[in-house]
Amino acid sequence: MSSVINYHKYRKPFKSYLLLALATFFIFGCSGSGESTQLQPIDITQNLAQANQAENIQTYTDPNISMDFDFPKSWTVFKPEGDQTAVVEIYSPDSSIVITVLHDYPPPMIDLKSYGDALINNIKLETPSMKIINNALTREERKYIVNYSIGVPNLQGSLLITMRDTKGLLDSLIIQSVGERDNYQIWEEEINIILDSITLNLE
Repeated sequence: MSSVINYHKYRKPFKSYLLLALATFFIFGCSGSGESTQLQPIDITQNLAQANQAENIQTYTDPNISMDFDFPKSWTVFKPEGDQTAVVEIYSPDSSIVITVLHDYPPPMIDLKSYGDALINNIKLETPSMKIINNALTREERKYIVNYSIGVPNLQGSLLITMRDTKGLLDSLIIQSVGERDNYQIWEEEINIILDSITLNLE
């Protein structure tokens, strides 16, 4: 019964997250090169990104929430404006893949898997053609990742949830990657570099 109560507590916020992520993909990922050229990548002179050991990899750091991740230099990191937007969006060079990073505050006392499962259930309710390909919970890294496909339209993606407990206050990152299936498979190695490296550091 408690899982049902917790589910309803964050059903409404995540509905807006899903709409944001999917809308972002259709606006920038499917609209052609004319739209994607309007994206302004973050200037690395702002100390938000710095050169990493690997020649073609940079590291993005958000000091406000103590988050960082690696990304290929050819990808675009975009920070939307406004309080109700994603923390950051990451686009493949052809803008066919978008990775949206959202910051959230889960209900108190909920565990990572229950929280992640509830978010996935929301996507299923909103997107009946969604199919789970596989999922994995990594307790050591505090990550729960679900790979999925959406039949109509023909999309593939991953949802990664990571949670942090700072003196009893829970916060989380919800990272959704999505793209047309053929393009997703082309960029899968680069997508995994980003998803594998995302860290919500303990403060």
